[in-house]
Amino acid sequence: VLFRSIILTLAECPYRLIARRSAGVSQLIDFEGKRVGVMPNSSAAYFVDRMLRSVGLSQTSVTAVPFMAKTQAPLSLMPHALASGEVDAVAVWEPYAQACKLAAGDDTIEFCDSALYRECFNLCTRAANLQDPALRPLIVDFVRAVLAATRELRSEEHTSELQSLAYLVCRLLLEKK
Repeated sequence: VLFRSIILTLAECPYRLIARRSAGVSQLIDFEGKRVGVMPNSSAAYFVDRMLRSVGLSQTSVTAVPFMAKTQAPLSLMPHALASGEVDAVAVWEPYAQACKLAAGDDTIEFCDSALYRECFNLCTRAANLQDPALRPLIVDFVRAVLAATRELRSEEHTSELQSLAYLVCRLLLEKK
């Protein structure tokens, strides 16, 4: 039997429903009858379902507007669709979520509940690897290096650079429309 061990959570990412206030959305119950941009059969679609169910709605309470890679409606068009009113709300992962928020500006309202759904990106290994005297020190060194790099990136020295990079990525996504 192979047992896998999580040795480090690299990132924990809560999902967001980003809506336009001008579409009449101020609380989750207001999603009834709204057009929600989402990639079908994805983690974002699952998140929308969980959020809707938390207020007694279901997937049939909204009109899902599909966005998918390699189609006429790729994810990169979501920010424009939200800002232009083609959809009333979107549910998608980063960096598209932030690009959608930037595109619609002050008209946006966000809904998030990490207790209902969030994604965790974990570094895993098998128990046998941790018990192997040759592999364990390599794994420990790697984890230490990741932690050191994370501390360095989170330092005040790099905070503005990371924010600028995130902003640049979102701007590039918006320009692709």
